[in-house]
Amino acid sequence: MKQLYFDFIDSLRSIDKVVLVFVLMQFTKAVGFLPFFPDFIGHVVMLSMSMYVIFKMDGFSVKMLTILLYMIFNILNCSPNGIFNPWLRFALFVVLLIAVSPLVQSKYLRVLRRDMLNAVLWIASVLSVLSFFCRFLGINFMLGITNSDYNTAGTFAGLFVQSMMLGPVAGISTVFLAYQAYVSEIKTTKKWYLAASLACFAAVAFSASRSALLATITGVTFMLMKAINDGQKFFKILASIWIIASLTFPIWGSALDGIIEKNNNNIIAGKSFYSREKKWNARITEFKSNPMFGIGFSSVNPQLDEVGVGGTVEPGSSWLAILSMSGIIGCGLFLMIFWNGYNACNQLYDPDDALLLGLLILFAVHMIAEGYVFAAGSFLCFLLWLIVGCCIDRKYEY
Repeated sequence: MKQLYFDFIDSLRSIDKVVLVFVLMQFTKAVGFLPFFPDFIGHVVMLSMSMYVIFKMDGFSVKMLTILLYMIFNILNCSPNGIFNPWLRFALFVVLLIAVSPLVQSKYLRVLRRDMLNAVLWIASVLSVLSFFCRFLGINFMLGITNSDYNTAGTFAGLFVQSMMLGPVAGISTVFLAYQAYVSEIKTTKKWYLAASLACFAAVAFSASRSALLATITGVTFMLMKAINDGQKFFKILASIWIIASLTFPIWGSALDGIIEKNNNNIIAGKSFYSREKKWNARITEFKSNPMFGIGFSSVNPQLDEVGVGGTVEPGSSWLAILSMSGIIGCGLFLMIFWNGYNACNQLYDPDDALLLGLLILFAVHMIAEGYVFAAGSFLCFLLWLIVGCCIDRKYEY
């Protein structure tokens, strides 16, 4: 455990302080015990980071720029309702992409993004492991829930502000620490990393997020498959994991109680995904109304779905949001970006590519049931585009 602590400290010490401050500011949106800052402050910090990035750039990614140009056309063509503030939200989205995505390029910025992701992964891992212990200590920072009230499915968030935040963040931590366990050459350290990864996986289960659990399992699977790079050895390890998990299920099976309870409640209500079905149907109906271009950036049909204060929306799925808001053309452009990220990592054989591939796949799966892809003020949106950026950056190493 001491080695894990030293690795964490050494990793943060090697990171540019500007990057570290920026990353910590992003965590204030996700962590319950950190001070709350108004959205305006967050936007100023993001804008400052994007300006810093612009001064360090050598050029643009043509494919990312094409997406932004299309979104401008999309807003002009679809004229979404002003209640959604489409131009303001688009401006914030552009600022986020400049700060963390592969939109702007230079060797310095590629290193900066990797340092940024490294800081995020270490900090997220520490918070996720601690959240595992919080479950047994009665500590719960979920908004609107008292510290000891986590016996109802979906009400435990540990050190995070929402259970739906704990799930994916603990998921990426599971992948990261499992990767560290795999590449570590010190047997004792390997065991500690594995234990920490299992604690994060348990934290995913405690969040009762089915999408996060499925995404985590898929992400770890792809990470190991890429890292091992030997089909026969991979299936042997996978089979061993399943056998051990099955034999020890009576010990850890209770961790899934929240997920089972949530699933049963939805089945009683009518469908296994009752909580998402209405939003998914709304996105499909919106897409059908204008399949080529969608209904407009960051907007929904108010007659089909709820609109929050200031025009905020919860699409219920990032992939369906891309399809309903930007149409077939926009969806094709976004799929091209994700494919480029996947392809860049899959073609290389540096050990870190296995980690990036696992993280990208985790988000690709998680996006099926969570709609944050355009939510520039969201921590998960920041994390998504940072990972996409780091994946695509790998093609410049060919």
